[in-house]
Amino acid sequence: MDNVAVVDVLMYALQAIITAAVPVLTGFAVKYLQAKAAQAKAETDCEIKKQHISSIEAAIVDAVNYTGQTFVRELKELAAFDDKHQRDALYKATFAAKSILPENDLEYMKDTFGDVDAYIRTKIEAKIGEANAGAV
Repeated sequence: MDNVAVVDVLMYALQAIITAAVPVLTGFAVKYLQAKAAQAKAETDCEIKKQHISSIEAAIVDAVNYTGQTFVRELKELAAFDDKHQRDALYKATFAAKSILPENDLEYMKDTFGDVDAYIRTKIEAKIGEANAGAV
C-alpha cells in the first residue's frame, strides 16, 4: 500500500467516525441546551414568584400598619374597639392592601390562590396575630 492509499483509508475511516459521532454529539448538545433552558426558565419563574410574594407581603404589612395607625388606635383609645369594628378594620386593611398592590400581583394571587380577598384577609389576620403575640 502506498501513501495515497493509506491516506484514503484513513480519510474514509475518519469520515465514518465523524458521520457516526455527529448525531450522538448533536443529541447530547440538544439535551444539554434543553436542560439549561429549563433551568433558566425555572429560575426565572422562581424569581418572578419571589418578587410577587415579596410585594404581596410588603403590601399586607403596610396595610396592617396603616389601618392600625389610622383606625384601630383611635377606637382603642375610645374603648370602642368591638367585634364590629374588628371586622371593619379587617375590611379596611384588605382594601388598603389591594389598593397598594399592582395589577400583576393581584393576578398572580388570583391564579395561585383563587380568592384574593380571602388570601389577603388570612395573611392580615396572621400579621395581627403575630403583632398581638409580640405585644403580650
